[in-house]
Amino acid sequence: MKDFSTAVTEALNFAKADSNTLVLITSDHETGGMSVTNGKKDASELELSYSTGGHTPSPVGIFAFGPGEELFKGIMNINDIGQKLFNLLDPTYKF
Repeated sequence: MKDFSTAVTEALNFAKADSNTLVLITSDHETGGMSVTNGKKDASELELSYSTGGHTPSPVGIFAFGPGEELFKGIMNINDIGQKLFNLLDPTYKF
């Protein structure tokens, strides 16, 4: 996680200085189906469990910064992300 955080920080710093770079952070799937099964409302003493050892269809987060970031807000199908990236690079590209 430390290496990931460092990489994201470097990418964001570059994008801020460059102003022509889109930083997109997401996952291709969620794994394990982690659920909070018990705990206090203040989030202390949480108990977690996994519903599966494999992939789940649960939504994953998507975070964007830079030109075109407005296209990556809200909930979308994973294949829409790739299509939006292609359209940013070449608006005439047809799927």
